[in-house]
Amino acid sequence: MGEDDGDKLLPGEASSAHSGDADDARRWFETYDELCRLKQQILTDLESQKVRVPPEGDAEVKDDEAMLRDEYERLLERRNFWHAEFESRQGR
Repeated sequence: MGEDDGDKLLPGEASSAHSGDADDARRWFETYDELCRLKQQILTDLESQKVRVPPEGDAEVKDDEAMLRDEYERLLERRNFWHAEFESRQGR
């Protein structure tokens, strides 16, 4: 996944993809790593709390969970992209 694949980028991320700077790549990797941790914590909390929702709310919880999992997967892909960029830029 590159920066031109139609993926939602964070402000300033696109210019860093063209900079070739290892520090830029490390910063974005760390940013996405932290976002992944946050999203994973939200999913963990949802898993433990969803039992409290009455059956009438099951569909809403499932929709939220699916959306959060999709977002987590997107963040993982961006983290992997920046990790690979960091690794390749270190040798330059």
